[in-house]
Amino acid sequence: MKLWQFLSVILILSISPLEISGQNNSGIVSGSVFNSGQEPLVGVSVFVKGTNIGTMTDADGRFSVKAEDGQSLEFRYIGYDTKVVTVNGKTMSVTMSENQVILDDVVVIGYGTQKKSDLTGSLSSVKGEDIVKTGDTNITQSLQGKAPGVYVTSNSGTPGAGATIRIRGYGSISTDLTPLYVVDGQPMEESSVNTINPIDIENVEVLKDASATAIYGSRGANGVILITTKKGKSGKTSITFDASFGWSNAINRVHMMNSDQLYGFLEEAYENDGMRMPRNITRLYHLDGEGLGPVDEYGEPTDINVYDTDWWNETTQTAFKHSYNLSVSGGTDKLTSHFSIGYLNQEGIVMTSDYERITLRVNNEYKFNKWITIGQTLGAAYVKSHDLNTPINEILLPDPFSPIYAKNADKQDPNYEFNKYMGSQYSYYSNPVAKLNRQKKEHLNRNIDGTAYLNINLGLKGLDFKTMLGFELPEYTYTEFNPFFDLRPNDTPYNMCTNVESKFLLENSVANTSSTELNYTFQNTLSYNNQFGKHSISAVAGFTWEAYTGRSFTAERLNTPSNSDAFQIVGAGTKEGTSTGSRYENYLISYLGRINYNYADRYLATVSVRADGSSKFAPGNRWGTFPSFSLGWRIDQEEFYKDWNQNVLSAVKLRGGWGQIGNQNIPSFAYADVVSTYDTWVYGFNSGLNLLKAYASTSKGNKDIKWETVEQGNIGVDLGFFKNSLTLSADAYIKTTRDMLMQNPLPGMAGYPTTPWVNAGSVENRGLEFLIGYQGKVGDFRYSVSANFTFQKNKLVETGTNDPIWGTVSKNEIGEEFGRFYGYVYDGIFQSKEEVLAHVGADGKTLLQPLAEPGDARFRNLNGDNTLDSNDRDYIGNPNPDVIYGGNIELGYKGIDFALYFQGVAGNDIWVGTKALLRQTSITNLLAETYTDAWRNPGDKTDVFGITRKDDNDNYRNSSWYVQNGSFCKIKTVQIGYTFPKKIVEATKVFSSLRLYVSGENLFTFTKFKYMDPEVPNGNALNMGIENLGYPNPRTFTVGVNVQF
Repeated sequence: MKLWQFLSVILILSISPLEISGQNNSGIVSGSVFNSGQEPLVGVSVFVKGTNIGTMTDADGRFSVKAEDGQSLEFRYIGYDTKVVTVNGKTMSVTMSENQVILDDVVVIGYGTQKKSDLTGSLSSVKGEDIVKTGDTNITQSLQGKAPGVYVTSNSGTPGAGATIRIRGYGSISTDLTPLYVVDGQPMEESSVNTINPIDIENVEVLKDASATAIYGSRGANGVILITTKKGKSGKTSITFDASFGWSNAINRVHMMNSDQLYGFLEEAYENDGMRMPRNITRLYHLDGEGLGPVDEYGEPTDINVYDTDWWNETTQTAFKHSYNLSVSGGTDKLTSHFSIGYLNQEGIVMTSDYERITLRVNNEYKFNKWITIGQTLGAAYVKSHDLNTPINEILLPDPFSPIYAKNADKQDPNYEFNKYMGSQYSYYSNPVAKLNRQKKEHLNRNIDGTAYLNINLGLKGLDFKTMLGFELPEYTYTEFNPFFDLRPNDTPYNMCTNVESKFLLENSVANTSSTELNYTFQNTLSYNNQFGKHSISAVAGFTWEAYTGRSFTAERLNTPSNSDAFQIVGAGTKEGTSTGSRYENYLISYLGRINYNYADRYLATVSVRADGSSKFAPGNRWGTFPSFSLGWRIDQEEFYKDWNQNVLSAVKLRGGWGQIGNQNIPSFAYADVVSTYDTWVYGFNSGLNLLKAYASTSKGNKDIKWETVEQGNIGVDLGFFKNSLTLSADAYIKTTRDMLMQNPLPGMAGYPTTPWVNAGSVENRGLEFLIGYQGKVGDFRYSVSANFTFQKNKLVETGTNDPIWGTVSKNEIGEEFGRFYGYVYDGIFQSKEEVLAHVGADGKTLLQPLAEPGDARFRNLNGDNTLDSNDRDYIGNPNPDVIYGGNIELGYKGIDFALYFQGVAGNDIWVGTKALLRQTSITNLLAETYTDAWRNPGDKTDVFGITRKDDNDNYRNSSWYVQNGSFCKIKTVQIGYTFPKKIVEATKVFSSLRLYVSGENLFTFTKFKYMDPEVPNGNALNMGIENLGYPNPRTFTVGVNVQF
């Protein structure tokens, strides 16, 4: 079916039920609901008492419901007193009074919903409107700073890039730590979740402790994120259109040497090393001069420098984005529907990177009668993006002597567009403008997800059976084209670049990777909800079956007839390249049950259990059982408490729980010996001559591996002050991972390219979480402030051996926090030869750094012997923050609204990879401070070493010289909006609501970190806190309009 036909069908299905609402007005009561300031309230629940008939108010506070004179309508709204009004006529106007009670929000939990006041586990809730206000293009980024215990770090500033989410620390040092995402009941991969349009989200719940996540068994070890998309509501059809336009720029930049600085640095370096600077460097510095200046020592004319290429300026841009979203929502008392379609186009601040997304979502629900309800959710996304063709550091490292384009390039050459660039004349790294424009790296993601469900009331009050079939169908295509080109004819006679291979490619290539997955789940649950006097019971029991299947292939061909777009397909190649393919499948069968008990709204208890059988383990180890329980006590509901003055402390609830969750995040056939094709299999002893495509054992299995178990205990308290205008929630937890799944290294002689999985080791996370909020209203002025804080520590308890586990720059030992940096202790710069000679060992005469010179780094001799060696290394930094925090400030006055979101970390260190650009021995450009801040004379206060082309002292070894304070606070989003008065809007006879807004994202960062961005990816537990010049997060400004019809 063509795309337009598909959209037409969806549009008809979603709009047709909305038109039914006006077909029969017999016995219909209509009205409007307002607050005390006579502002319309959106989303008020309106019920006919004693029946199942109900609706909700629309964007104008209006409602229509079937009721007769004498019946009573009950109006409920979070933060307002419930109001009951007797029907007397066909219209009414209702004013509701604020009570500022916010503890009775209904939140989504695993396989059901629950009042927040009845929760006994640890859960954080984020509203969809708060997600949209952040301005982020995906959900994972928008959760940053929104919930305690949830550590979110940006992976990259690349358009559309997601974030790394870690819930309550790092439960493992080897397996995937990504939380489980469940969208409308269907488990989904994080990459697919990030294609969902944030404007389609109703709310997000983050389940954190074991009593909350154990109902998901093996999938809940890293926490669970439940996403509910918007559904239709009975009442008047509402049409909403949102459009925005924005622009982005780089916030900070890394300053490299300009031509004068690089030339001055090289002059000084060669002089300090007692060497004569090569003549060609001088000639490159004066490249393309007119030859009229004075001559140098070689007799060469020295005109002013002609070229001073700033590669960062040449490859970055002001990036624009625009987005449009249309939604239609409404329905009758039987059929409700929500339809939305969205488009986003976003450029990257680095040229050639971009992100384009089209999304579609339609959710319908139909009530046949009071016993049977059917419904479906359906989402589709099409995402196209283009990668950078070079890392950020390779944009910065080419020399400024070289121009972008070659003066002598042949414009008549059919391949001129690829050959017109000047190759680097000094630096090892090639022209980044050429690289970005030559290569093509295109990603296409197409994702469809949905559910279909049937709910049957079995005739007994509160007893329901629900069956649901859900699916996720992600498809991914990656195309890479590398053209043939030749920049060597453009070289000057003074070319010093040793990386000649970067200047030509005589054979082009096209590669295509395609993968398709089909993930589906079949759920059957029986639920029971009822109340017997003061006893309230909510129970669910169920069976689920989940399947995850996929296959992929990669094909490459070489030597297409030309570089034109028409030949950028694999089939155009005339020479075979590499090809490979794979498939996987794994299955999960589960039985689950949970009982919630509530006595008199005072004593609360929850017990759950789930048994999972996973195909990822060998027979005999496939099943795991994961129990949990939690208790709660609402002290404020006790009779003795009601006699006290509750104006100050108005709500008190204690809660605690314990549970176990499993983890199965390992490859599908980790228990089995895998035999597959192996490209580097060599037959005989003539390595390289007898290279064969053959089968070999590529993975050693372990049939004894079993479930990793995460055990967690949690205690918490929820407090409300001053009629709950001020609220405080606090949690303390201990989370221990046992039988940790990790890969056990094999000796190289074993011949396996991958190492087997074993259960070996244990880690522990401890933490405190706080969420505090205050809200209120004074006349027309309203305000809401909240902040969350997380304090957590981890510890490596066991590894299976006594040996430490090494990361790139970390050492991880039993009993210690993991991820900590390990290396030499930097002790300043030698100011004189006398200081070098005085830096001796325990015997008072052996030089510890005999090759050092004034201006070189001094390192401490920690063990006090006569040698400075690896035994003098120590822990030199900790990437784990002491506190993770976030919060928001929301203000409003009549039609004006203001929102500010902030987030940050404190007490952590960063390994500054950018300082590698200070390495003076590199044949590249260098950081400007290498020249401007270099040590030159005794007494110079600097940490930039003396200028030289040598490094006999090994100045750049792993040491505390690379470590800096990584604390920061970011003003993530500021938004100001204005909603036009209702009278003015309605006078247009077109709109029912009109709001204009402006927002800024990543506006300010308060930090002592001196380079691009202190926020670094923290996906790997062993390599946290390493800054490596990633794609910078831009500062973005957006203007938009939201219109309702």
